[in-house]
Amino acid sequence: QQKFPEGLQWRIMNPMVARGEPLQPSAADFLPMLWISDASAQWPAIVTNYLAAISDHLILDPELRSQTQKLVAKLDNSEEKISLLASYVQTNLTYKAIEFGKRARIPNKPDDIVRNKYGDCKDHAVLLQQMLIAAGVPAQLALVNHRGPIQKDQPSLDQFDHMVVYVPDDVGGRFLDCTSKGADVAHAIPVGLAGKDALVLDAINPHFVTIPQYPKDASSINDEQHIHLVAQTDMFVEESLTLSGVCAAYMRDYLMQIPESSRRTKLQNLMGMDDADVTDLKVDSLSVPAEPLRLEFTYSLRKQFRHSDDHLSGVLRAGFARIYLIASPAENRLSPFEITVPFAIEFREIIDAPAGLVAVQPENVDLKLDPRFANGEGRARLEGSGLRLEFKCRLGTGKFQASEYAAYRQTMSQALSFIEREVIFKPDMH
Repeated sequence: QQKFPEGLQWRIMNPMVARGEPLQPSAADFLPMLWISDASAQWPAIVTNYLAAISDHLILDPELRSQTQKLVAKLDNSEEKISLLASYVQTNLTYKAIEFGKRARIPNKPDDIVRNKYGDCKDHAVLLQQMLIAAGVPAQLALVNHRGPIQKDQPSLDQFDHMVVYVPDDVGGRFLDCTSKGADVAHAIPVGLAGKDALVLDAINPHFVTIPQYPKDASSINDEQHIHLVAQTDMFVEESLTLSGVCAAYMRDYLMQIPESSRRTKLQNLMGMDDADVTDLKVDSLSVPAEPLRLEFTYSLRKQFRHSDDHLSGVLRAGFARIYLIASPAENRLSPFEITVPFAIEFREIIDAPAGLVAVQPENVDLKLDPRFANGEGRARLEGSGLRLEFKCRLGTGKFQASEYAAYRQTMSQALSFIEREVIFKPDMH
């Protein structure tokens, strides 16, 4: 910092090049930042003034109040009421994003929101909060920022880009975000907001509450392939996938935005398998966020196996599991990286032997996973004349330096190589 007669100057010499890199944290976490705010601003006054500005939008009309009370009339406790009303708002409103900001801070009125059947984050939050209050459940509006940390010592609404609902309780309360159409809103940590500070808009006692981090079991992927060889060269694959937690929420949100007629192609692109012929796709529980998301699909891969001397060999493909194990390259990485969602993946491949052939027992592979990023195990064993591969891996969360990215990529490569490995069949001599 330098002072001049006419003001102040902040200067940094040789700043790093800012560029997009995989798994990058928010810019405010690692780039030079200058934060400027009104020195006289105070959170209580800011919150009180904002609530006053929207006070006439925080009222349920008699008809909507009566409808809310009818919805919860047969429910005995707050937990059931929260689940039902969160699901009601989540499923009955379409999300139209308008970022919370200086020109977009005033929500619509609840009756207008219901009539429109769509709204932004403010509309979703206000409608849910008012319905919860009408049902006898204390609830408050809260502001958060997806993009980076909040400077608590510099009060300003300009720091926030999203609104959610806060329901206090004896163990710290919960946050509800009905704009996430693929998540179990009533029970899950809001997608993308784990660990963020939220400003609770309490007129008497505005305060910050930290949204909990994702637990270690926040997400799981269970993937099974049944592989048949056709004409001893092509692979016909029946793959079934079960996603739960955060991974399920992200995938639901993705699939909901794609017309059903385009989903097979989009998933094929997502798997990095443009050379496959996807012949069937079934999606189960897409509109039931409280349930695991299940996908079943079949596809063919041409000329994956070849004859050599007296044996048949080919390299297996990871299918959908590749999405979660691939690590994108970043040449001469400059920025730190962050893994925000922990997940466990369980993968099985069952390969049937062609007629007259038997599988050769693969050699054991030491996964050598870096414990900073993942731990896991895998085994391959003969099953009849065929082969069964089993792989389990758990990835944690953390913040890492740019210099550690090569080790992270190596760990992901090791995990993927156990699945995408060569298998050999030889003539059955029995």
